Amino acid sequence: DAHIGDTDLKVEDLALHLGMSRKQLLQKMKTLFNCTPIDFIIANRITRSLQYMQSNNEMNIAEIAYCSGFNDPRYFSRCFKKHTGKSPSEYLSNKSADIREMSKLRFTKCAVISRNTISKNFFLFVLTF
Repeated sequence: DAHIGDTDLKVEDLALHLGMSRKQLLQKMKTLFNCTPIDFIIANRITRSLQYMQSNNEMNIAEIAYCSGFNDPRYFSRCFKKHTGKSPSEYLSNKSADIREMSKLRFTKCAVISRNTISKNFFLFVLTF
C-alpha cells in the first residue's frame, strides 16, 4: 500500500519485490486475482483516491490524482469512471450519498480471494503494497 502512491511504480518493481520475473507475476496474478498487475495497481490507486475524496474536502481532482499515484489527472478521471461508473467530479458533487455506495465497491477485474488460496509471497504482497 505504501508504494501504490508512487507514480514511478512499475510491474517490474512488483516482480522484483516478490522475487519473480514479470512473466511469472503476470501468470500468477491472472490465476489468483483474475487481473493483470497493472489492473491491480490501478484498482488500488482508485481505492486510495476514494479514501482521499472521503476524508479531505480541500483537495481538488488533480491533487487527488497525483496523491493516488497517477501522473495525469485526465487518465485518472478515465480510470476512475471505468471502475466506479462516475467521474471524479460527479462523485465529489454527490459525495455524501456516494460514500456509502463506493465503500462497498469491489473491482470486478480483481477478484477478492481468501488467504488459503494465495501463496505466502502474494499474501505478503497484498499486505505491503
